[in-house]
Amino acid sequence: MSSPDARFARVTALFDEALALAPADRAAFLDRACGGDPGLKAEVATLLAADREAGGFLSPEGTGVAALLLGDAGDERPPGTMLGTYRIERTLGSGGMGTVYLAHDTTLGREVTLKVLHAEDGVDLRRQERLRFEARAAAGLAHPNIATVYALEEFDGDLCIVSEFVPGRTARELLEQGPLDLATVLRVATDVTRALAAAHARGILHRDLKPENILVGDNGVTRVLDFGIARGMVASLDQPRLTATGMIVGTPGYISPEQLEGGAGDGRSDVFALGIVLYELATGTNPFQGRTPASTAARILTLEPPAPSRANPMFPPALDAMAARCLRKDPAARYGSADEVMADLERLSATLASGGSAALAKPAPFVLGSSGARSWWRTHQRAVIAVVALLAIGNWWLASWIGAPLRYALFALVLALAVADGTLRVHLLFVERQGLPALAQQLARTRPWLLLIELLMGLGVAGAASLVISSHQAIGIAMLAVSTGMVVTGWAIEPVTTQAAFSGTDSGPSQPRSADRSG
Repeated sequence: MSSPDARFARVTALFDEALALAPADRAAFLDRACGGDPGLKAEVATLLAADREAGGFLSPEGTGVAALLLGDAGDERPPGTMLGTYRIERTLGSGGMGTVYLAHDTTLGREVTLKVLHAEDGVDLRRQERLRFEARAAAGLAHPNIATVYALEEFDGDLCIVSEFVPGRTARELLEQGPLDLATVLRVATDVTRALAAAHARGILHRDLKPENILVGDNGVTRVLDFGIARGMVASLDQPRLTATGMIVGTPGYISPEQLEGGAGDGRSDVFALGIVLYELATGTNPFQGRTPASTAARILTLEPPAPSRANPMFPPALDAMAARCLRKDPAARYGSADEVMADLERLSATLASGGSAALAKPAPFVLGSSGARSWWRTHQRAVIAVVALLAIGNWWLASWIGAPLRYALFALVLALAVADGTLRVHLLFVERQGLPALAQQLARTRPWLLLIELLMGLGVAGAASLVISSHQAIGIAMLAVSTGMVVTGWAIEPVTTQAAFSGTDSGPSQPRSADRSG
């Protein structure tokens, strides 16, 4: 039986392939691709049905998510431009509502950020009111983990928010180097959760939590940015309606199921987005990301992602459980509030700080084994590369004794698999020299592929050997034995050598090497 993450990968791959076809061709494709697995076909069909529904609610009244989030950068001001007493230094980013600049406050002599409404939105009263609401919402949230808003200004018709500038990098920029280490994940997630708890206590939902809106300061403090699509938890008579009825706002990969279905959402909707961020910080991937906003929404509504520790063994089961609880489809099954999430994160952080990492690390932490075990692991990788090369060469002899066109197909299959297997193992040997956190992730990702490749290769060589064994008995038996040994080694022996090399202990405590994120 395939593993849950392999099943997940198979379902999503088939879904993407089906999505690229015309709707009329999808049923026939699924019949062919799913073969005798009706459950697999049903899962993909469910995703396609959800995708059809998503196509309607992601763009109600002709205004979709993309229109709200992606702006035209053509109205950017060049460095040196003065807006009132603020001199623009450079552009920091551009979004659906406006462009954000680093500017110098010439009156107070400090650096600030300016969020300026896009020129084409200047006459849009709803967008202007949204920017004013963002300023009021953020200004009322005096908290060390929320960027401070200084003022709401208007210069020659340009509406902009003036807020503090915090040197640092967004979580998205940090993720460009791969998953974060466990201590950093806990620290960033805890700061973000504190910010959400403070906002919720003031009755404000963020509604667009994502790595781009999380700034990890150079001083180690994380701040939540951009309350541009925030709204009050409880609608009041004096609160303006800033979106059309049923409008879906937010970034597709981070919207909760209830919001995708048209609901207003509450604090638990931000908790869902927090779960995705937590998953992404630890694994480097968004568990629901598809090729289009509609396919992403379909995944959010229907798929249960594999445990984060399957993608990154550095992620302990305690955090697996937290991420899973945040990502429940039913809001009632999630954490009831950001305060509850924060309590669990602080408890885990305290356990880690007190040296109780063993309590967080079942299965065993990814640490260095003995130098002999690591040497054996490297030898194992090189030996397998040599064996697959031998099988590819031997298969050429076998194929030469088989009639065309079968011999060409068998040789091409085994050669392609041998190249793939060897390439992956060379890659692992290279990554092993670079840093163990990276290797932990790559071992988890490549393991299913190596098993599949070696099984198919063994079957291909065994099939060729069986066709010639009557006329070339010695060679046929030898190739059968080698191919069988390779499959047994991959499925039974290699997991043990890997565990000994990277999940064992030395004479003293050993910790994984973290990637250098100092920039």
